[in-house]
Amino acid sequence: MAVSQNRKTFTMENDSKRFWAWPEELHRRGILGINQRNVDFILEHNPRGFYPRVDNKLKTKEICQEHGIQVPETYFVMTEHSQCPRFLEMIGNRTEFVVKPATGAAGRGIVVVAGRLGNNFFSTSGRLIEWTDLRHHLSTILSGLYSLGGQLDQIIVERRIVSHPMLKSIAVEGTPDIRVILYRGVPAMAMIRLPTRASGGRANLHKEPSLRQLSLTRAAPSAAFAVTGRSRSIPIRSIRLRESNSPFGMKCSKGR
Repeated sequence: MAVSQNRKTFTMENDSKRFWAWPEELHRRGILGINQRNVDFILEHNPRGFYPRVDNKLKTKEICQEHGIQVPETYFVMTEHSQCPRFLEMIGNRTEFVVKPATGAAGRGIVVVAGRLGNNFFSTSGRLIEWTDLRHHLSTILSGLYSLGGQLDQIIVERRIVSHPMLKSIAVEGTPDIRVILYRGVPAMAMIRLPTRASGGRANLHKEPSLRQLSLTRAAPSAAFAVTGRSRSIPIRSIRLRESNSPFGMKCSKGR
């Protein structure tokens, strides 16, 4: 292992057993650090004035619908604590739905209901969600526990997107989605995020999902990608936009 006397830079080639790397080593290999990403790419090309368009999921949905982009159906929006006791009345006889903060991030505060028994519900993993617990959760969302900046929030109750049969064999419990990273408005790269047991059925990057690189093509109307070694094609018309993130791009689901 070679060491420079001035900069004390280690060369990984001579130290294959090392499980870490100096920043200079990563830079020489073309790896973009998160600080440089934020300063040179995100802040430089994403005007702060546009952030509210994607930080608030309700506003994002409105913009998408104005431009004919499919999004999950919104059943209703809750804005007041006084609505929490009326949730069962508002949800009616629906057995599947998603509860999420309007200005949440990283999947925090989202509850996916996949079944129902009377006034109680079940998650996608089969975990029982009692009505009293759900009511308390609704109150915490409105209080801003999961919102950006801790501000008072709204609750979106929307249709649950079910995984396409093609993806069920490679995902656990939750719904996979496709993350497309845009650079100056042009799709530059993409990945498919697969929920795992370790992530509790969540596909969020913060929850330890399994990631697979996708290959973007210009062959309309499909987005081609490789999954488990085989090339597949999904028609764009069957993709729904789940949400858009100011730093990262847009997140889509292939569902029914």
